[in-house]
Amino acid sequence: MLFIFIWILNLIAVLIYKKNKWLGFFSILTSVLFIVYIPMDTVQDTIVYYSSYYNDNGGFEYGYTQVSHWFLIHGFSFLQFKFLVGFFVLALMGYCVQRYIQNLSLFVLLWLPFPFLIDVIQFRNFIMFSLVLYSSIYVTRNGILPKSYGMFILYLATLFHSGAWIFFAVIPLSFFKVSKIVKLVPFMIVFSWIFGFLLYFTSLSTKFINFLSQYTASITNREVLVDRVGGIYVPRFWQIFLFWIAITMFVLMVTKIVSLGIELQENLKILKPLLLFSIVGLLVIPLVTIQWDYTRIMRNSFVFAEIIYVWKIEHSEFHKKLEREQGFSFSSIIFIASYLLQAVIIYYPAEVEHIYRIINMR
Repeated sequence: MLFIFIWILNLIAVLIYKKNKWLGFFSILTSVLFIVYIPMDTVQDTIVYYSSYYNDNGGFEYGYTQVSHWFLIHGFSFLQFKFLVGFFVLALMGYCVQRYIQNLSLFVLLWLPFPFLIDVIQFRNFIMFSLVLYSSIYVTRNGILPKSYGMFILYLATLFHSGAWIFFAVIPLSFFKVSKIVKLVPFMIVFSWIFGFLLYFTSLSTKFINFLSQYTASITNREVLVDRVGGIYVPRFWQIFLFWIAITMFVLMVTKIVSLGIELQENLKILKPLLLFSIVGLLVIPLVTIQWDYTRIMRNSFVFAEIIYVWKIEHSEFHKKLEREQGFSFSSIIFIASYLLQAVIIYYPAEVEHIYRIINMR
């Protein structure tokens, strides 16, 4: 019941305090317990991580392999390795989130139920995403040194999970003014939908898969990943279609907030990276027609959408301006609808059992 206790505690904090940083930060750190003590037989991923740690049979990215091997040869058990690395990763994540917002308890309320409950079993993705989140602080800045540092951190993220490569799409967009990016978003949405339909209903998917396989082989030594990219595994189209709608919703919500931020000249240095890393989720629209595993990229992008939604709420003047705008209630509704759609599609029915185990963990 630790999960429920943490969630309720943060709910009380949100109701009492306007901005609460430290309880939220502590709750993020405490989440390492769910990562470490998730039952070994919960899903196949947990068994694979355990066996690969002791057998050192490779198959993972270079960075993760080297770090896990260092812990192994220095006498750390698998649980100790997960705890120490997981604690550092979550501390880094908490540090990054508080660079954008102060109300970390509200962020925890949104993040713990989704996407945390699904990402808790994907340890490498956790490491990768914390580095992606850290890189977002620097990669969209104008100076050469901070931008180069952010790109270096983003490259480090690829050494722990190859999914980080897709976030390099942010770099060319980072050279544009945020107002220009906002104007590009509708075209990006239309393009993603059209490309998604073409991949699902035409033979173009075969050529695209071949291209992805060759590209993957050129940047990573993971043969398993190349095989995964080269194989089609998708659900029925109605599930994909609803998923597209959910992604489009949260991108529209982020764009709405940033557009008003431009009008009010409200801290665009914060809004720009949140916008850029959120719209990366649009790339999942065509990719998910090929392989359902690409949904983890969307989940990573959605964390940025959660951050910007909390940012909107904790800025009172910004909030009052939104109330006078016709689209205020619409922006809140589409965030909630997108949140629920994604959670239902991803969690049910495959993930219900492991969610039950985490929530009832003592």
